[in-house]
Amino acid sequence: MTITSMDAYRTRTGRVLFTGAALGATGFFAAVAAGPLAAEDLTGTVAWSGLPGAIGIIGTAVGAGTVSALQGRWGRRAGLSTGYAVGVVGAILAALALRAGSFPLLLTAAVLFGIGHASNQLTRYVVAELHPPIRRGRALGWIVWAGTIGGVIGPSLLAPAGRAAQLGGLPALAGPYLVGALAMAVVALAYQALLRPDPSVLAVAEDATAA
Repeated sequence: MTITSMDAYRTRTGRVLFTGAALGATGFFAAVAAGPLAAEDLTGTVAWSGLPGAIGIIGTAVGAGTVSALQGRWGRRAGLSTGYAVGVVGAILAALALRAGSFPLLLTAAVLFGIGHASNQLTRYVVAELHPPIRRGRALGWIVWAGTIGGVIGPSLLAPAGRAAQLGGLPALAGPYLVGALAMAVVALAYQALLRPDPSVLAVAEDATAA
């Protein structure tokens, strides 16, 4: 790969990962905003309202190690996409938990959804390794900013997503979780289609050239 084609690939891949991180964060934070309300609705008390969020953080911690291992084994594209796919399953289970009135199922879903968020968090390092060391901090910062966009937009979808869910015969609080499922599914499919060649290929090639 020539220097010009490397730069073009780096730019295109960076845009795909930036968009994916923003979309994934939007879905994640839409669901996170619904978590305390869902817990209160299912348990009838605010005492457990923080538990889905805490369980989700545990899922993200577990997912960070698991998705990283998958990236090392299968490549960045497959590793990130698998994490997002697990997040999709978690979001759908959360919607089902609200329909069934099951708080334990909601907590199980929170773990899986947190794993999906781990993929979103690890995206910044995939972007960073595409750049020379002197530019990695800036590249990483762009992905952090993409997550901030999602953090602002996601919670604002709580009300419209709830109305859409009710039109489909589901509890209103299931709506934000379905937004999360849709967002992570789109990102997983987009990464599978667009991250070619795998970002690790360029990173390894550059390391070999430097050596």
